[in-house]
Amino acid sequence: MTVSKAYLETHQRTLLSIALKLAVLSICIVGVYKSPLADTSNDIYGSASALATSSATLLGFVIAASAAIITVIDKPFLSNLRKTGHINHLWDTITQSAIWIGLSFILSLLSFFLPEKAAIISIGGSFGCIIVGFVSFGDASRKLLKIFQRL
Repeated sequence: MTVSKAYLETHQRTLLSIALKLAVLSICIVGVYKSPLADTSNDIYGSASALATSSATLLGFVIAASAAIITVIDKPFLSNLRKTGHINHLWDTITQSAIWIGLSFILSLLSFFLPEKAAIISIGGSFGCIIVGFVSFGDASRKLLKIFQRL
């Protein structure tokens, strides 16, 4: 199966973004698995608790950002953004950050019920997901700030 050059040119940014996210996840999983954290079970569950708390807090911020957009969705400036497609891109970015942060929350909670080695891998995945979600939410927050400055 060959991929056309036109497809690669139009989807290059998306493919690069996916590759970067997978690289961050892989580095986090390997880094946590090889770290001294893997030696004691108390550190494992303490880390899982901290990650669950952090991801739940960040998920609350994502929900608050979504609510802020919904409250001003009928403004003329946002109507113009909807016509150009920028608001859809913003919603996609917020949704992606919510998915990554929610996945981080689920993986950190799941690590409480897994055996020790699997819990370490789950914590690494959770750490990678929260990093990707945080970066995605930072991008959405920057766009939101520009929108709210113009309202």
